[in-house]
Order: sequence, then structure tokens, then C-alpha cells
Amino acid sequence: MASSLVFRRYGGSLQVEIRSFADLLEAIQLHDALWVATACPRKGLACDAAFLDALDRDGNGRIVSDDLRYAVKWTAEMLDEHRGIDEASEVLELSALSKQATSLRRAAETILEATSAEKKKSISLAQVRESAKALRASGINGDGIVAPETITDAGVADAVRTILSVLDAKENLAGKKGIDAAMLEAFRKRRDAGLARLDAESALMVWGDASIARAKATRAARDVLDEYFVQCRLVAAQPEAGEQLRLPADHVRGAMGDREALAKAARALPIAPPRADGTLRFAEVVRGPAYEAIETFRREVVVPVLGEGDVLPESAWRDLRAKSDAILAWIEEGEKDRVIGLGAKLRQLTGAQLDAIGEAIAKDVAHKPTLDAIASLEKLILHQRWLLRFANNFIAMPELFDHKRSALFQRGTLTLGGRHFALAVEVPDRAAHAALAESSNTFVAYVKIEPAGKPPFEVAVPVTAGTSAGITVGKRGVFRDPSDVELDASVVQIVPQPVSLWEAAIAPFARVGRFVSSKLEELGKTGDAAMESTITSTEARVREERARHDAAAAAPTPAAAPAAAAPASAAPGASAGALGGVIASGGLALAAVGSSAAFMMNQLQGMSLIDVVRAAVAIAAIVMVPSAFLGWLKLRKRNLAILLEGAGWALNDRLMLTRRLGLFFTRRPPRPEGSRIDRSDLVPVIARSDDEASSTRGRITVAVIAGLILAAYWTHAWWWPHLRHALPLLDHAEQPASETTTPAP
Repeated sequence: MASSLVFRRYGGSLQVEIRSFADLLEAIQLHDALWVATACPRKGLACDAAFLDALDRDGNGRIVSDDLRYAVKWTAEMLDEHRGIDEASEVLELSALSKQATSLRRAAETILEATSAEKKKSISLAQVRESAKALRASGINGDGIVAPETITDAGVADAVRTILSVLDAKENLAGKKGIDAAMLEAFRKRRDAGLARLDAESALMVWGDASIARAKATRAARDVLDEYFVQCRLVAAQPEAGEQLRLPADHVRGAMGDREALAKAARALPIAPPRADGTLRFAEVVRGPAYEAIETFRREVVVPVLGEGDVLPESAWRDLRAKSDAILAWIEEGEKDRVIGLGAKLRQLTGAQLDAIGEAIAKDVAHKPTLDAIASLEKLILHQRWLLRFANNFIAMPELFDHKRSALFQRGTLTLGGRHFALAVEVPDRAAHAALAESSNTFVAYVKIEPAGKPPFEVAVPVTAGTSAGITVGKRGVFRDPSDVELDASVVQIVPQPVSLWEAAIAPFARVGRFVSSKLEELGKTGDAAMESTITSTEARVREERARHDAAAAAPTPAAAPAAAAPASAAPGASAGALGGVIASGGLALAAVGSSAAFMMNQLQGMSLIDVVRAAVAIAAIVMVPSAFLGWLKLRKRNLAILLEGAGWALNDRLMLTRRLGLFFTRRPPRPEGSRIDRSDLVPVIARSDDEASSTRGRITVAVIAGLILAAYWTHAWWWPHLRHALPLLDHAEQPASETTTPAP
């Protein structure tokens, strides 16, 4: 069968045209290689989140080609008429439903009846969502999880709360915690065990209300009493063993003065002298570490239970211990099982209440088919609204090349540096995206968006027209999301590439300029540091030598050593000579620059103005033409597909960035029609009021400088001889000390 599909070229990419659902039904039969995309991330698409959840069948956060095929086929089965899909309508006509959608029709009719809607032949997405929300709020979720808030009977609701206090709750579709049938059945079984345990409690608690306290007192003395009666059996079998149970005298003497050693020795002794008849006489109990526990046991257990507090036979001890162990084991069992731990509260939970909870669960489950049908109805309306548009952003991408619409993956628009950027793609991993964006031949700015009260996210924004001037890290702007909400934005990284042919042509000059300016700046910093170091050291030496010279002048000078004073007089000039050397170095540098300029002027003197212009043009052409050609090649190869692939898309073809498309993605908004530009500069007009004050200050400054010059001229007869006297001293100090002082032969 011949296909009616039409393939059109967009920026070098051949894409199928999908204008209707009929075209979409035919397009899904194409091989995946003929689609523009075969997979995309769930996040970052500007459409209904529930629709994307429905498309992502396995919930892995990605939508693949088979997910879209399944959605199209299911929608075709549910609808006999496809006009709503072609119109991207959020209102579903019930007459468009097919026979396979009978349950959806019943669900729609139920909603329309329950809401008393005026129109009974169509239902909107908002009506479906409001009805589902109302049902869930009333406790009908269809998931069989009943929350206590949705039960009208107070006693049954309290029973649910009691069950939730001892069992791990489950959350229903309404977001409320409750119990389901499995939890209720498990509670029934454990409740029965708890009730049986409560019935056996009276037989177990042989000592009444004091049973637990007496059992704990018995447990506290159990170990030492067990050990004592074993020692009694040993003495009965071997009488002389009683003496061996005592501590040797040297062991006691060795422990004297050591508290820990004494305590350890006391613990090793019997609690009382072991008796062969297997009885414990409490009067013989020594005051060792276990004395208090034994005394408590005697007072709280032996005396009340046995009626005697002087002698404890081994048989009586074993009976008391068995009863105490049973009581404590019963308590520990209740502590481990939270249901059994409810104790007497279990009797308050009646079988009728549990049956009522089961009925509420069954009633909720009975609504599951209706709620499932409502969920499917919502899904169908979402498919009707978004399916065709999603296909035009997946199978084909005509919206990317249409300035009247925005593609679903366009996260918003950015205004920065006086320009409007229409394309912004959300980036989950900036480092990985930037590494891939290097090969896109496109200038990319990574911008951090900071929504109020929400976590920030980052987008990749290509700069596709004009220049990249002013787009630097730290530059701030505003970002508008698809809901037209304005957000704060700042550039955090750039991937530089030529944006225009002119920028590519002058790139060599820009690089040379940056190189020269950086080198000059480095030289300037180095020279400043050297100059400062030289001046500091020179000043220090001058002060030192002047202090030495003044000291020598104040002291009496021997007549026999006139020659020795000569080096001292020469020393102060050494530092001044260093300063002069610095000045001389600066002069040499200035002379070098001047000589270079003079050489250039001499060369240009033999050339006419036309020759000079021709030479300048030739040099510029030699540099700019190859650079411009390479830039032109790069501009022709700009590929937007790489920006999407870095964001998680799987694309089959390139999405070439044409000049016209570049002007759409990056532009300066036009001024309003009819407005005009006043070319006059208002700054001089505003500053004119300050001109008189400025000119007055200037005249005063000139007068002061002129006065200083005249004063210097009139008094030169006084200061000039002193200056001339100082200059030879500086010139003399510039010579090394070895030259100024010649040793006598």
C-alpha cells in the first residue's frame, strides 16, 4: 500500500510531516531510523506531567520509541473519531469512544451524573480530575487501604488507629496512612494469640499483683544462688572442698590496698558457707557484693511466699526460680510482639469492629474498576491533548524551526546582555554536556536558574547570532519558564565558539590583543615590583651610609689617615647611584621604543599614503581571510542536535543551525513601531551646570602650577648651586667602591 506521508527538509534534516492523527498512525509504522529521535528524558519537557508518566511505562525516567507506539495504538483502540486529537482538545466527546472503551464511557457518565453537569455528551480533563480528587478525599481510592479519617463510626476508626499503632501503616492513593486486608488478617491472628495469652495470665501470675516485682527480685539473685547451691552439692560430695572455697591468706595480703583486686576477691567467695544439707541460712550470708540482692529476695519473695525468712532449701529455690522465669518470659514475649503488648486493650477490640474494618476495605476494593476506568479516562484525554504535539517533538521536530511555537524541550527564554534567547535546554550534568558541546561548533552559555522555594537547575543556551561580547561567567539576567514565571538567572560556564563571520575574522587580532595586553600587564607588574624593591633597598642604604658619615664627621679625625676617609664619603652615593641606574634603565627602554617608532617612520617616509593603505589592507586580508573562511566552515556546521544529545536525547539526524534560525534563537527585540531615536547626547546638557565650577577649579590649578614655576625661576640663584653640588656626589657614588678607593702602593 502506497504511503501518503510527506517528508520535508528542516535545516538539512529530512523529517516526516505529521499534521493529523492519521499521519501519526502511519508514522509509527516507519523504521526508527527515519524518526528524528528514538529516546528522550522524562524530565525537562514542557507538557502535562501525568501524560509523561503515562508514556513512561516502565517508570525509568526515559521515553523510548516503543512507548510512543504503544500510546498511539491504545488511543486508536479507545477512539473511533480522532478530531479531538487533531485539535489537541482537553474535552472528550463521548460519541468518539469506541466499543472497547465501554468502561470509560460508564465512568464518564457516572462523573457527569455525580457533578450534575449541564453537558452530558462531553467531559473535560478538569471534570475528571476533580471527581477523582473528590472520591479520594471521601476515602474511596480503590486500593483497599482504609484510613481512620474516612470511617464514620468512631469506634471502628479508633480500632483502626489502635491497629496502626502496632503495625506498619500503608499509604493509599490519597496520601493517607491506613490498613489493608493483609494487615487486618495478620492482626486477627496475633490478636487471637494475645487473647489466649491473656486468658493464661491468671494461672501464670501465681503471686497476684506482686508477681512481676517478685519475679524480678528472684531474677536479680538467681546467678549467685545457683552458684551457692552447686557449691553445697560439692561440699556434700567432698566435705574438704569447703576449705578450698576460701581465699588463701597470701592472696588476701596481696590484694590489700587495691580496691579492684579486693572487689574481685570478694566476688570469688561464696555468699555463705556451703552446707552439705543444701540449705541457705540467711543469717550466715556474708556482706559481699550480692548481699543487697539476696536480702531483697529474702524480704520480698521468701518471707511473703514461704512464710519463713531464715532458711531456704534448694527445692524451694528451684520452685521459686521456675515460677519467676515463666513470669518474666511472658513479659518479654509481650515486649517483643507489639500486638500482644497491647495487653488488656486487645479485649476492647471486638470482633464486630474488625469485621466492620474488613467491610470498609472490601467496599473500597469494589470501587477499583470504577476508579481504574476514571484513571484510564484521564489518560485518554491527556493523549488526545498531547499525543500529536509530542510526536511533532519526537518523530519530527518542526516546532524547533517555527518561530511562532516553542518546542516541548525548550525550557524557557532568557533575557541577558540586551538580547533575547529563545532556546534553553535543561542540563542534568553540565560537565558531561560541556564536553559534548565542544563539537557542536556553537557558542553555549550554561545558565543557573534559581526558582523561589524550589531547587535550582541549569540550562544550556546557544548564542546563535550577533556577537558573544558581554556573555561572560557571572553575567546575570532573567529567565521565563513556559508558565511565564520570571526567575533569576546567572551564567556559570561558557563554551566559546565564533558566533558570526565578523567575529571569526577578527578572532586572530583579538587573540593577539589579549596576548599582548596580558604580557604588558605581566611586564608592568614585574617592573613595578623591581622598581619598588630597588627604591626600598636604595633608601635603606642611603640612610645607613648617611648615619655612618654623620658619625664619622662628629668624631675627631686623625691627621695621618686622610685617604681612609675617602671610601666613607663615597658610600652614601652608592644607593643614589642605584636609583640613577633605575632611571637610566627606564630611559633605555624609552629610547628603544622611540628607536622602533623612528624605524617605522623612516620606512613609511618612502611610501605614499596609497601604498600605506594597500599594505595595511594586505596584512589584514592575509590574517582575516583564512580565519574568516575557517569560521564560515564552523558556522555552517553548527549542530543543535548535540545540545539535545548532551541532555539525554537519542537523535538520528543533525539539526543544522541556519542563519535565519540563528536570528530567531538569539535576537535583539525591535523597538515599538512609530518610535524614534533622538541622536543627541543628554550627558553634556546635564553636566553643563557643573561646567562653570569645573572651569574655575581648572583655572586655579593652572595658576598654582604657573606660580610654582615662576617661584622656581626667581629663586634658582639660591637652589641651583646646591643642586649642582649634589649631582656630582650622585655621579661619584654610582662608581663601585673598588674604583673610588685605590690602595697605596
